[in-house]
Amino acid sequence: MRLTAAMMVGHAAQNSRDFDFPSRDLRIRHCYDYSIAATAAGARSRGRSQFRIDGTFGTSGKVVTDFGGPNEIALGVAIRSDGKIVAVGRTFVSARTAFSLARYNPNGTLDSSFGNGGKVSTNFTGSIGDQAYSVAIQPDGKAVVAGSAIVNLDTQFAVARYQ
Repeated sequence: MRLTAAMMVGHAAQNSRDFDFPSRDLRIRHCYDYSIAATAAGARSRGRSQFRIDGTFGTSGKVVTDFGGPNEIALGVAIRSDGKIVAVGRTFVSARTAFSLARYNPNGTLDSSFGNGGKVSTNFTGSIGDQAYSVAIQPDGKAVVAGSAIVNLDTQFAVARYQ
């Protein structure tokens, strides 16, 4: 079996590298984008019809959330057992980056019972810039968010838990 894996870490596919491992019949493609994909050679594609946008979510299947700063980005998402969606990333607060979280109802509207109208931004004490990369939901519904904080010009682990 031949496995082809694509790991995307930036934005442009032209910045990609292929790695071949003939003894294991494994090929890894490293591209610059924010996604990861893997397929086994010979596997049948189910086609794009399997991935139609859900028009019942947000506006025509899409949601854009403004935290009020420039260059906001979502980098992680998790689904709670009640169907609510938690997205994490970064926004700008007081001229520096901050953890940002948005919690959505299953239909894509912001969950007004969370934070300030469904949104929360967090700066870490002593940090000049913070960014959330991933989120996990505990069995009790609390969100554990991991990312980075720049303290004394050193990028460090940053973890916060939200109710």
